[in-house]
Amino acid sequence: MNYAVDYAQKQKSIGIVWNGDRKPEILITLAGGEFSKDKLDLLEKLGPDDKLFLEFAGGSDKFARAASRKDSQVLRVPTFVFKNFRQENKLGNEIHLALMKMAKKSPESFYPMQKVDEDITHLRFLSRAYWIIQKRIRIPTQLRLSGVYRDLFLLENDIEGVDLESRLKEEFADLPLFQAALNEEKRFEEGIKDCLKQIPVYKEVFVPIKGCGHLIAGRIIGEIVDIKRFPSKHHLKSYARLHHNLDGTVPRREKGKVSSGNDYLRDGVYQFCDQTNRRPDSFWGQKLLKRKQYELDKIFPDMSKVTVKTKGVQKFYSDGVNEIAFGHIHNKAKRYVGQKFLECIYSRWNEFERLQEL
Repeated sequence: MNYAVDYAQKQKSIGIVWNGDRKPEILITLAGGEFSKDKLDLLEKLGPDDKLFLEFAGGSDKFARAASRKDSQVLRVPTFVFKNFRQENKLGNEIHLALMKMAKKSPESFYPMQKVDEDITHLRFLSRAYWIIQKRIRIPTQLRLSGVYRDLFLLENDIEGVDLESRLKEEFADLPLFQAALNEEKRFEEGIKDCLKQIPVYKEVFVPIKGCGHLIAGRIIGEIVDIKRFPSKHHLKSYARLHHNLDGTVPRREKGKVSSGNDYLRDGVYQFCDQTNRRPDSFWGQKLLKRKQYELDKIFPDMSKVTVKTKGVQKFYSDGVNEIAFGHIHNKAKRYVGQKFLECIYSRWNEFERLQEL
């Protein structure tokens, strides 16, 4: 049997079933929820002789992986290819019907889900779990409790000759909540390492890049999933919300408007930029330094007249007429380097895919 499903994570999903041209199509409705009973029932029905046609979008990745593990053939089409097909054939918003028509008319447009796609899907959620545990649980817990523990220690103990920071580390070592978060971090990190061993693009494209370690690479690969999803480098930058509007301005969140893009990917790129800042001798570190100088030269043509002023904890460049924050220059340079890094990834990943097809 052939199944075409307009998959939605939280809303109901609509699908259609057909068997060649011999039987009429059967509409199916799958209740909302990531894995509702209807969706689980469909997964149970799938067998080795069945084909599942889906749009290649982030929301359906888990469903596609689950179906693939049932030995069904999962075929996915990139969103931009599917959009062009719908426009050319003047198809409406009934995605399941459009998928069925495309499967019959243009089956070569669909890519079969392979083992590496399953590994990348697994990598995506391992990486998300790692960063959520670290950024939202362990680090906030450590920062909030360290102040409380420091105050209690000062009130309850004689501090003469005591290394306060060492004592705080000892306190955290005995704290079950902190240790549980740390152990989960380590477990997810090991899972990320194991997944990356099965993903060839990591070794060929990301390992040679200084400053792009396994955690950052895992985050970026997991969110991109497959470079074939993006028709151009500009679409990839837009997906990471590192593009510019037509008028040259930087996109900003607006009240009442849905913000598209992938924040996990954007954060991963900025984490790489932070690593380049710590490695000024690397290729990308040099690019960051040059861009900072370029941004300064645009505002201060004569740098000999520029002084650095401090206001509170912030530093400012000033020539008596113009004044700009050091952080603003740094962030503009980071954004530029992030854009160029994604362009580089897009080019290298596509080249790697072409060589794999030879």
